[in-house]
Amino acid sequence: MHPLLLAALVLAGNVPFEAPGESPALVVFEGRVGPPEPGRSAAADLELDVAGTRLRFQVSRVRVLRGSFLGADLLAELSPRRPSLYLRGPEELLRKLESATPEDRVELTGYHRTGSRDLLVSDVAITRAGGRSSASPR
Repeated sequence: MHPLLLAALVLAGNVPFEAPGESPALVVFEGRVGPPEPGRSAAADLELDVAGTRLRFQVSRVRVLRGSFLGADLLAELSPRRPSLYLRGPEELLRKLESATPEDRVELTGYHRTGSRDLLVSDVAITRAGGRSSASPR
């Protein structure tokens, strides 16, 4: 569509205008799957929707590698919601997360936009209780 025609339609109210948003942030959630452990507190208790299956995730740390907000702000936004995040991404990464046990250390990396409950998963790294990592090669 010609840019002038599009502008005329937007001004006439026939086409919704959406301002370009900021780029999604790259975020790493560190923690473990499962319910909270007795006597220990996590930074957040999130509920993840992984292909329709709900998975509890105890966040010990969140890092924003690229973005304009703090990890604590993201947790404050997501924590009260159930599910907290809908995970999207390659099936092999989502299956890898589903294979984690409560004893394993999990790093979940993905792209997130402020105000959204979607996380586009780009990596899942699992350090098994025995110390062996299932991290993707970098």
